[in-house]
Amino acid sequence: MIRKFLADTVEAVLRGLTRLGLPVWWRERIRRRLAALGGDSPIPARPSRAPYKMCAECRALVPRRARSCPECGAAMRGGAAGGPHRLLEALAPGLGSASLAVAGLTAALYLAMALAGPGGSPFSLPTRMLVRFGAKYTPLIAAGEWWRLVNPIFLHASIIHVGFNVYALASLGPVVEEVVGGRRFLVIYVATGMASFAASAWFAPGSLSVGCSGALFGLIGFGIAHGYLRGSRRLAGQLTRWALFGAILLLVPGIDHAAHAGGLVAGLLLGSAIGGPPARSAWLEGAWTAAAAVAVLVCLAGFVAAAAAPPAV
Repeated sequence: MIRKFLADTVEAVLRGLTRLGLPVWWRERIRRRLAALGGDSPIPARPSRAPYKMCAECRALVPRRARSCPECGAAMRGGAAGGPHRLLEALAPGLGSASLAVAGLTAALYLAMALAGPGGSPFSLPTRMLVRFGAKYTPLIAAGEWWRLVNPIFLHASIIHVGFNVYALASLGPVVEEVVGGRRFLVIYVATGMASFAASAWFAPGSLSVGCSGALFGLIGFGIAHGYLRGSRRLAGQLTRWALFGAILLLVPGIDHAAHAGGLVAGLLLGSAIGGPPARSAWLEGAWTAAAAVAVLVCLAGFVAAAAAPPAV
């Protein structure tokens, strides 16, 4: 009798709160919880998770918590089992993606330079500032300033320049990263970016150049070669369309076409070199991890060297 009285009282309170604006779904949720506590209906058990997941490269079954496939060494991407990590990914999705993290850092660097630098504005940066931070300029590279092959990957001259390139990176980067993993992506991005500015320094020695578009063409070239050699026609087709779109830029004056061509060729060569069947050795994953760490350190060292060097102009 007491139990029925309490149930009727709770029901009356819920009806009253509903009239005052309590959402119906919230009322039903409270009803189910109270019923479960009273023993009228059991709380459904949380479904168990499969202990294995499938490798996207070789289709082997891999333990869910493994970071790399023991069969082919490919990176195992996906959400972690822990709740805090999932919450962090929900609040800041870019932290779980190398390509989106690079895009965010590129945009943040431009904003910081625009707000902090003398003579800068949100719409464009002065040439003097770009040279100071490491823009590509062949005479200075020949004088020993090696960082001018690295820093320009992250520098941009105007808000339109950085906006277009960051948008392209955020769209194209995850496509490549999903196939090769974050560590391989970082190596490919930095290596093809450096190759693009090496080509620009050789074929366009008198021009000042910045921007990540050479590295973007490197990702396109890598994805085309990798996709065709791995039999992924979908990936190759996607990136071929990006390449055709990039070819339109040949009609635009004032663009460093040598850098674009250098990045594309470097990407095609890298994709051809590592685009065959997956190697059956897990130690390769460790090698890629070391290479990614070297790529990050080279980028950091480049900006430290630029800050320590005397002003060029």
